[in-house]
Amino acid sequence: MLILNGKGIQIIHLLNQDNMTLLDTRCLFVIKEKVKQIRVGHNINPIICHAYLPRTCPEPALCVISHLSEYINRTKVLRKPDCKQLLVSFAKPY
Repeated sequence: MLILNGKGIQIIHLLNQDNMTLLDTRCLFVIKEKVKQIRVGHNINPIICHAYLPRTCPEPALCVISHLSEYINRTKVLRKPDCKQLLVSFAKPY
């Protein structure tokens, strides 16, 4: 997701499900926290990932939206009810 949008690795820990809008055709992340590369008084642009449509993509396995949806479903059992982080760790307690 970050490679497609050219965002820095610093914001990967800022991705959470509260600030995410996941649709069939796109995903939108709004970063509300402060990022050190952004000037005071400015906000980082939202991260927008578009789905590859079957008629335009020769390789559907590259669709970010389908992978993101699957990741959220598979990691649902690892999350506590109050955990809104998108990415979970592989080490317990996750």
